[in-house]
Amino acid sequence: LPSRPSYEWQPDEHLTARMPTLSLPLFDSTLSNDEKQVIFDRYPPVSRLRYAPPETLPIADQHFNKAQKSQDQTLRQIQYGLSGILRPLDVLGYVLHQSLPQDQLDRVFAILHDLRLLVLHNCGMVNSARNQLALRVVNPTYKMPSTDKTYTMDLTAFKDTLSHHNALQKAIKEANPRGGTSYG
Repeated sequence: LPSRPSYEWQPDEHLTARMPTLSLPLFDSTLSNDEKQVIFDRYPPVSRLRYAPPETLPIADQHFNKAQKSQDQTLRQIQYGLSGILRPLDVLGYVLHQSLPQDQLDRVFAILHDLRLLVLHNCGMVNSARNQLALRVVNPTYKMPSTDKTYTMDLTAFKDTLSHHNALQKAIKEANPRGGTSYG
């Protein structure tokens, strides 16, 4: 197997001058909503690509208490922030595709592709957390199946999961002798 190159490097002053955020801490830097919006608005979206995070499932939203609504909104805001990364990244890909020499395209686009995959992975992880929250509202023991995402989760899959778990819980209760230990 080929060895993966190892890079231990410090950005030079020219790179730092062009990207001053290289000196900022990764987890302590935040922008105001207005600052974020200014950045988002600089970059046109890719046609027919939906950057807005999905809505909360209406069935789950009806059952959320105040803390759960807040948690879902926090997760949705994280999704929105992550999706905002994609607009400048997509525009960068377009600009680079038009301006780079052919011999550099593969290397640069492999990096851009990896960046996009990592952002999509994090968007999906947050979406899964929102789905788990929606399922826990109905029953804390529920687990999420694979999903088709229209909202955070396909409504039919959500209902099927609830029905499956209700049937399973009923079967476990019926199988236990009276006064026996419950496994559900």
